[in-house]
Amino acid sequence: MDKKTIITIGRENGSGGRYIGEKLAQKLGINCYNNELISEIAKKYNSDLNYVEKNDEQPPEGTFYFGGQPIPAKVFEEQSSLIREIAQKESCVFIGRASDYVLKDFDNVINVFVHAPLTSRIERYSRRNNISMVEAEKEITKQDKKRASFYKFYTNQIWGEAKNYHICIDTSKVGIDGAVQLIENYMTLNNMNNDIIQ
Repeated sequence: MDKKTIITIGRENGSGGRYIGEKLAQKLGINCYNNELISEIAKKYNSDLNYVEKNDEQPPEGTFYFGGQPIPAKVFEEQSSLIREIAQKESCVFIGRASDYVLKDFDNVINVFVHAPLTSRIERYSRRNNISMVEAEKEITKQDKKRASFYKFYTNQIWGEAKNYHICIDTSKVGIDGAVQLIENYMTLNNMNNDIIQ
């Protein structure tokens, strides 16, 4: 069977979206692409890893240009091209990078948004990074602002708005395993589990 199933996961910082994507991919026996996209871009386009990392999921700001384009826009263009290339070849999970929008013309894509109340995310982020609640809140607020701005700039849509996704999951209610199960249930209801190529 040559049909692919792609799951994209948008996530609020501290909501557990990355863990959900990794766990889901592991259960389905497919690849999960997150930071791997950064190293793949650096390798594929012979770019400096730090340059790609620094401009990953960033809206164009300032006046730094490369090849006539703002540097973050160049990274987004290269990353989007790679995402589409991978999606044509295999069933997989993509974390962030506006991958729901990048793959809007692809069939068999499930777009998920993972969120949670700020208090829950602060607690998770603080515990995960061994920092204070105050520091965690600052980091979360800063990162979410960047992600929302990045998403709005490239998609002209609102990050986290329910109509842009098939499923929106509050991890404070169902946890990581529950979120994975919800996505699997959605796949089963839509007969998508059989499309996964092991």
